[in-house]
Amino acid sequence: MSWVWGWEGETVLTQAIGAVLPAALAIALSPFPVIGIVMLLAGRQGRRNGLLFTAGWIAGLGIAATLVVVVFGGAEDPESPASAIADWGRVLAGAALIVLGAHMVEASACRRPE
Repeated sequence: MSWVWGWEGETVLTQAIGAVLPAALAIALSPFPVIGIVMLLAGRQGRRNGLLFTAGWIAGLGIAATLVVVVFGGAEDPESPASAIADWGRVLAGAALIVLGAHMVEASACRRPE
């Protein structure tokens, strides 16, 4: 049971929630869902569509959070499969960013100022 407790008697879960909560709030309150809600409320059957959009947005965030916890739950242990998945995810994300950067450089080199 020692893994449940972190520093100074605080649970690891409490520390994790405290570390992730600001980023989660920033994502949840980003302008895209707000703009979508305003557009849906202004349209036909706005109240129903707005509530359905909000329920879908919250469900999507919940599913994404659950997947992250399930897949990366043991990522702090270097020998766990979750750690290997996290490492390969970082490698793939880095490779994708390099390819995207090369594509953007190539695209900007092809454009000529008029």
